[in-house]
Amino acid sequence: MIRQGDNMKVTKLTVGELEENCFIITAPDSTAIVIDPGAEGEVIAAEIESRGLSLRKILLTHGHFDHIGAAAWLKERYGAQVYVSRPDEVMLSDREKSGALIAPYIPFHPVEADGRVRDGDTICEGSMRIKVMETPGHSAGSVCYIVNGCIFVGDTVFRGSVGRTDLYSGDPRQLSESLKKLASLDEDHKLYCGHGADTTLEAEKKFNPFFKALT
Repeated sequence: MIRQGDNMKVTKLTVGELEENCFIITAPDSTAIVIDPGAEGEVIAAEIESRGLSLRKILLTHGHFDHIGAAAWLKERYGAQVYVSRPDEVMLSDREKSGALIAPYIPFHPVEADGRVRDGDTICEGSMRIKVMETPGHSAGSVCYIVNGCIFVGDTVFRGSVGRTDLYSGDPRQLSESLKKLASLDEDHKLYCGHGADTTLEAEKKFNPFFKALT
């Protein structure tokens, strides 16, 4: 699925046995960033190469195994740099902390981070300016990436729900604070979730019971 933004394209690929949503965002000059390559590196690479894209960066919303599974493979193939928050960096090489023990039938592929992101950072690639928002709760280092009216929320928000908080470093109180932070944004945004359907911030504020519980 490819969607056209103001000056970028968003391609959504659902990968792996846990049906994780990986996103390729592309600038007009064909430079690309991959967000959360959870599995099936060959599938992601096929999309990149069929469109003649140049992969520069891999952004991770958090460190759970189902969101990082193809990061090492893509990093080696393209020389792309991997970015993650410092609190979640330990999860990239730790099978237990990454949550991989809940699915022992899925191979765990550790990856080394090249850069660490924190709240308020801006990641630049081509004409894209991607803002980092810390949204802990699903994990201590969960972040969202905001660009051109879109938010890549990882597992912080799902359509009608939110991410679980019972894995390593999860905290339901932090998650509630993160939802308040998202709800405080002035404008509506398209939300690209780590699993399931896309949604909008306005729709979640109106209908998601976890947002409605904040008021």
